This record gives sequence, C-alpha cells and structure tokens, in this order.
Amino acid sequence: MNLKDNRKLWESRVKEYRESKMTAREWCQKQGLTDSALSYWFNKHNAHRCLKQRI
Repeated sequence: MNLKDNRKLWESRVKEYRESKMTAREWCQKQGLTDSALSYWFNKHNAHRCLKQRI
C-alpha cells in the first residue's frame, strides 16, 4: 500500500472512530488496532484539516 492509499484508509478510520462515540481504546480494540496508531493518524488528520481551512 502506498502512502496516499494509507492516508485515505486512515482518514476513513478516523471518521469512523469519530462517528462511533466510543472511547479510543474501545474502538481500537474492536478494530484490532493500537491506540498509538489511531492517535498518530487522528492528530495528523486534524492538522491537515486545519491547514485546509486556512487556505
């Protein structure tokens, strides 16, 4: 998987997590992912969204 595909995958996961109303730990356990991976991509996604809004 290339970087662009990976970013799209995680954008989708972050969106799913936000809509789930679960805690990060609960959601990650259900998805079989680590808390740290979600945290990394969640923060990266938020930074990207902030930059897009400023432009």
